[in-house]
Amino acid sequence: MPKEKISLVEMCERYRKLYGGPICDVLDQMKLHSQWLHKDIKPLRYDMVVAGPAVTAKAIRRPRWEDAPPGPDLMEAIYPHCVLVWDPGNEDQSGHVGGITSNSIYARGCQGVVVDGGIRDSYQHLRIPNWGCFCRYTSPLEQGYRSVLVEVEKPIWISGSLTYAVQVNPGDFIFGDSDGVIVIPRDIAHEVLVKAEDIAAREREGVERIRSGIDARKVKEEYHIG
Repeated sequence: MPKEKISLVEMCERYRKLYGGPICDVLDQMKLHSQWLHKDIKPLRYDMVVAGPAVTAKAIRRPRWEDAPPGPDLMEAIYPHCVLVWDPGNEDQSGHVGGITSNSIYARGCQGVVVDGGIRDSYQHLRIPNWGCFCRYTSPLEQGYRSVLVEVEKPIWISGSLTYAVQVNPGDFIFGDSDGVIVIPRDIAHEVLVKAEDIAAREREGVERIRSGIDARKVKEEYHIG
């Protein structure tokens, strides 16, 4: 366990230099085998990355078209470097986070969204600087007519790849890149970071040696990679 403490800013910056493989390797070593969200939750653009603490939001289907009572204020929960994680409550047609919401939370310091469903106004998501948008699909449909936000900053469940669902608690660390999205429990986020950095460093050096012509089996044994 790392003895030194680091700031949230430093943790986010260091995670953004990593990639999903070493992070999952560390979680496997820690017997946390099911932290990868569903494989269909992908970045809107292949080079998008998110790394930050989760702000959780849960919605449910609207049973009628009539106006629903006002839900919780999402904007009050947003803070710098966070990642919005959205459970749409099995409503799978509309875009749950659109251009207005994404730009509003970006202005408050949010660095990206992870939606177990759809987004809309994808062209706006693509134009936000250093923004990460991870979702199952895009849609032109307004979610406000089809679902209603009921909870913010409560534990939620997001579809998993190796298990039916992965629990996401407020403050759990979220990492996403072109291989998908990983949930790192907040209490071990620093420890996972340090161990994943070590794996990534060994992999980088090992790959360079393989490219130089050294036998891959020898390199894998020497660097304990692969």
